[in-house]
Amino acid sequence: MPARQLDSNRGVSPDVIAIIEAIYRIECEPVPWLTGILEAALPLMDQGLGLSAGTYDAAGSTLAVEGFVSVGTPPGSSEKIAATSYDFTPTFVDAGLLGHVCEAASKVDGWRDLAFVCNGTLLPFGIRDRIGINGLSTDCSGTIIGIHLPVERGPTAAERRRYAMIAGHLGAAHRLRRRMRAGIASTEAVVAPSGRIEHAEGEATMPGALAQLSGAARAIDKARSKAGRRIQERALGAWTSMVGAQWTLVEEYESDRRRHLLARRNDPAAPGPELLSERERQVVSFAVLGHHDKLIAYELGISHSTVRVLLHRARNKLGVDSRDDLVDVGRTMLSGLRPGGAGVRR
Repeated sequence: MPARQLDSNRGVSPDVIAIIEAIYRIECEPVPWLTGILEAALPLMDQGLGLSAGTYDAAGSTLAVEGFVSVGTPPGSSEKIAATSYDFTPTFVDAGLLGHVCEAASKVDGWRDLAFVCNGTLLPFGIRDRIGINGLSTDCSGTIIGIHLPVERGPTAAERRRYAMIAGHLGAAHRLRRRMRAGIASTEAVVAPSGRIEHAEGEATMPGALAQLSGAARAIDKARSKAGRRIQERALGAWTSMVGAQWTLVEEYESDRRRHLLARRNDPAAPGPELLSERERQVVSFAVLGHHDKLIAYELGISHSTVRVLLHRARNKLGVDSRDDLVDVGRTMLSGLRPGGAGVRR
């Protein structure tokens, strides 16, 4: 597993919007892409022991990791940090990677049983825990950022809110990169930062879709402005991972440096019974992965009330009375993706 360690970028002002910008530089190969994200994230997230990141695929009996990068970590630690991915047990994969958006590894079932924890591989470097910011998609693959900690602790409430939104963008970008690799990430609209629609085709031509894409482009432009960056939490909240549960907006420059946004098709995979609509299957799939209603709304670019309605309809169709019961039933939607694994659990 290749690992790369870079010098710390400490001293640069924290900027959560810069992290999102780096996440959507999706044309890069895995290692340069991850490196750019961590360099942007370091000033905001570093706890003195640096960050790491990698992409993974848990849709099988073994965990596959593609690319692994460390930034600002103690000298000599990067290869050992990368090697810890080989020690993940099925229990830890199910409970951690497939069960949390943002959590400390020490709070996840199976942490104490991991080989590198038992033998203290990272203790000489002062690393005793890590917070995972997990951009997980509904196909059981994702991209994760790890914040290395000198003590065991869970994320604060403020960190959970911020990191969950960052995880939503990581998941959307990860999914879009996979779709691009498969040649199915079509562009259905071109939108100016001002919100002017320069081109539209397919479902993007629908009046409601045009209004959504226009509004999302303006929200992104405002978030990236100097004024927007001064109120980062509000800007981050306005810049959703998707638009209308169908498109992700990514920046592109023309040869004359004119900037516009491409609406790339990026629907999450929606396994499940045919009696549910595609949108219902999407929200249930995210709920199975432990995402709360507001985060699902943020990830899909739809309203919180719409998520509640979709979950209510799914409960009625599946004949269950509560969200927890719906998640229990819906868990079978994803468990089939992991032959030989322990299924998907929270």
